[in-house]
Amino acid sequence: MKKFAKYLAILVAIMMVMSFSGCGLFSGSDSNDDEENEDEDEDEDEDEDEDEDEDEDEDEDEDEDEDEDEDEDEDEDEDEDEDEDEDEDEDEDVDEDEDEDEDEDEDEDWSNYQYFYDEDCFWPEGYMGDLPELKGITLTESYYDENGSFGGVAFEDIGSDTADEYVDKILQSGFDENEYDYSDDSGVYLYGENDNGDTVMFYTYSDGTGSLVYYSSEYAS
Repeated sequence: MKKFAKYLAILVAIMMVMSFSGCGLFSGSDSNDDEENEDEDEDEDEDEDEDEDEDEDEDEDEDEDEDEDEDEDEDEDEDEDEDEDEDEDEDEDVDEDEDEDEDEDEDEDWSNYQYFYDEDCFWPEGYMGDLPELKGITLTESYYDENGSFGGVAFEDIGSDTADEYVDKILQSGFDENEYDYSDDSGVYLYGENDNGDTVMFYTYSDGTGSLVYYSSEYAS
């Protein structure tokens, strides 16, 4: 009986030792697993950090590219605006120059015109080409260009017979009639041209007023 108890105690001791040894082994295995899991977690964290860094770098590169594109677009827009402003300025300068030239031309032309009214009027001899003087009227205006390109008179108190007679004199001076010429109770109208390119316009109204204007071929040119 004592031997059996002794063997039982030894067996229990052996089992306890094996049990402790097993726990140690298992606990060691768990520790190793924990360490491996920690390493894996660290690797994953490092990978995530690297991915985040790469994403941040890509975002920064994209932002820089966008900023560069925006700067380029702004520069292009500014250049286009400057070009448009320059074109507008050039157009304005050209328009101003043209206006000045026109004003100068008008000043030069008008400086050669001579006008006379009422009692100062006279028949502008030498500025009416080969037209004979119109008589039997009262002159109210006379005018001519000193360069000899045109001359004319305005008048009143002309009778229908006087008007018809002067139409004949115009035609005898080498001017041709056109399809719009007429003579009736309302007055007469004649627009004629000669072989040299000179023109004449003669018209009257039923109230006895009218006008006679001569243009040399130089005026048309």
